[in-house]
Amino acid sequence: MVLRRQLQLRAVPMELRQWIRGVLDGAKDGRAAWDAVWAAVLDGVLCRRELPDATAFDIQRELHTFLKDNNTVEEGQQEAAGDAWCTNRGGPAEAWSELWARLAARDGTSEWLHLSSRGCGRHAELQLVDAVNARPQLRSVTVLANVSPCCECSAALRQLCGRVRLSLRFAAVFAHHGDNHRAGLQQLAAAGAELAVFGPRDWALVVHRQVADRRHPEDELAKEARTEDAASRKRAASEDVQSQEAATAPSAKRARV
Repeated sequence: MVLRRQLQLRAVPMELRQWIRGVLDGAKDGRAAWDAVWAAVLDGVLCRRELPDATAFDIQRELHTFLKDNNTVEEGQQEAAGDAWCTNRGGPAEAWSELWARLAARDGTSEWLHLSSRGCGRHAELQLVDAVNARPQLRSVTVLANVSPCCECSAALRQLCGRVRLSLRFAAVFAHHGDNHRAGLQQLAAAGAELAVFGPRDWALVVHRQVADRRHPEDELAKEARTEDAASRKRAASEDVQSQEAATAPSAKRARV
């Protein structure tokens, strides 16, 4: 029995190593390798594809080994973000969840919230749900989190879908080998939430929120929001003109007669 278990434990890294090699396909960019592997994990979860029988810590360990064997440099925006955010390096089972959330209202205004479970024991996503429920005029919520939501947080976040446009991006996938957590992400995506793993721009935004928020408030998401709001106002104005023309057309016709 002990021997069989040892053989099983030895078999996991080889299968995982081959899977990582297939995902990266010879890529040498260590800064993107971490994001690519976690994006493949998320894709496997959402599309219900078979994934290696490995925990997040197994993935972290084997990915480090793969990058070292391929002489790949690992430095990037992840280091600047700090340990709490670099969960795709130290293993995503961190002792706390942390996120930045941009709450955009229908009137074009927006605000950023920084939430963490550290010190309070309540997951940051649950705190976010309370904050959104207290703001009934929101149009969209964009979340940058250190890990994907657990099954309970996924269920709570589903309540927001349909009320607001919900986008969640995260540095790593939490406990992807657990059926309940996988189902939570699948149901959250089916409810309409956008789920994605961090890319370079997301890492840059996290660093921006941490170290340069007050000095550089004009971040990329705010610029996008202003562009989108301007387009929405333009469409609304055009629709108002068309409605007015349609309303006055019959009376103009009668006047000519």
